Amino acid sequence: MRYHGLLLAAGKGTRLSAGENGTPKALVKVGEDTLLEHNLNRLIEVGLEHIVVVIGHLADMVVDYLAEHPHRDRIEFVRQEEALGTGHAVAISREALHSEPFVLCYCDNFTPYRLASLLKVHEAQQNTVTFALYRCDEPRNHGIAQVDEGRIVDMVERPVEPVGNLAFAGMGVFESDIYDAVDNVPCSPSGERYLTDAVMDLIRAGRPVGYDVLDCPRVNVNSPAELERAWDVLLTERS
Repeated sequence: MRYHGLLLAAGKGTRLSAGENGTPKALVKVGEDTLLEHNLNRLIEVGLEHIVVVIGHLADMVVDYLAEHPHRDRIEFVRQEEALGTGHAVAISREALHSEPFVLCYCDNFTPYRLASLLKVHEAQQNTVTFALYRCDEPRNHGIAQVDEGRIVDMVERPVEPVGNLAFAGMGVFESDIYDAVDNVPCSPSGERYLTDAVMDLIRAGRPVGYDVLDCPRVNVNSPAELERAWDVLLTERS
């Protein structure tokens, strides 16, 4: 496997009341496992031998939690001291990832989707980036991808007039081109660098950016209601 893994697990989870009571979002449980474990296992099951976990809020709790993980020897931690965006998280992980291709997961994802499908599309199309997309219910509240002939041609954050309902699902495969792209992307007014902005720069440069559409539920766990939905998805999958 020529890819590394990258798991973004620096979130506070304050809307879940997790960050305030001393539990980082990554350690919120859905079933017997934490969100951290669900997504770490997703990366491990496709054979990744080296996984970089970006940690921030209550970082030592995450490190301690994984101390006895059966695949601890595959895991390397990178600390994101300030919440400066997903593009920044990739940029500070470059050295740990050896500037090589990687498979990305956001730690607040909950879905039965398997990354083997995403990797298959990425390799078959020889893409620079391949995003997992899902059909969202409220496209005005998401970053929406415009697609044409199997490629992503545009991404618009919170569009007033959405062109569709395909939203980024927090999983992707990236070739090494992404590192220079995130280094060069400008900061937002809030001081953050966004990964999707860097991908848009690659699209404008003519690089092939593909996608795979989830055929199963996906929940972005940021609130008590979304956590309840994640549990519902889990129980449905097990029934």
